[in-house]
Amino acid sequence: MKKSILLFFAFTLLSLALTACKQDDPKTEEKNQVEANTTNNDEEYQKKEVKGVKIHDPSEDADSPSTAILQQFEVLFKNGESEYPKESDVISETFLGDKSILTIHSPEGKNNFGVFLYEKEGKWKIRGIIRIDANKGESFTDKDGLSLPMDHYRATNLDLEKNSKTWTFVKKDKIVTISKFKRFSFDGGPDTEEVNLKDGIKGYISKDKFGNSSLYYFDRGNLIVLSGNLNKTEATKLAKSLPASTNLNFPKSVK
Repeated sequence: MKKSILLFFAFTLLSLALTACKQDDPKTEEKNQVEANTTNNDEEYQKKEVKGVKIHDPSEDADSPSTAILQQFEVLFKNGESEYPKESDVISETFLGDKSILTIHSPEGKNNFGVFLYEKEGKWKIRGIIRIDANKGESFTDKDGLSLPMDHYRATNLDLEKNSKTWTFVKKDKIVTISKFKRFSFDGGPDTEEVNLKDGIKGYISKDKFGNSSLYYFDRGNLIVLSGNLNKTEATKLAKSLPASTNLNFPKSVK
């Protein structure tokens, strides 16, 4: 039998707890998180082994996830140093009304990525985190019917709540996320472009300020969102390769 994305997910799901703290509060709180292979074999980063991460409250003037993350995500190293993401580390930012999906290059090490699921409640607050290292773990070439824009990849996923899940696929220069939420309404914005997918479904594509395209569509009571460093063609091809959102093997499109 060929390797399965879903089986790989089961082995890469390492943790759903994140030690977090607020800037002005010494107490810790738990965050939804999945962590996958956060230490790599690069000699430079072996010298700065990751101890953990902290999540802080952003300031009042952090008006978007891409600005909030620069103040929120602190990586702690075992040598006593710490580091926050830089503006140049942000890859993509997808808005879904008061929700957002942000992808970054993580300060944890070379070819480490972070995916942050945000919700705006006065401030932009992190509701879920995926941390994944493109250097470690088993690399897959079997895409299980998905039109992924990479020839090989590592992957993991995060369950937030019932009917809400995000899958992440990475290689050293590419990150793709597929998210499924229970359907909710929001304004896609004036620059959203409509595209035809399959089975009469309409997709909606927009480009973020970083030059990447994201795509969303509604299917059988669910909202499906594709994000990362995708272009319009890649996003459309990937969306067309996905099965029905109610398929038990979603997003895998072949048995």
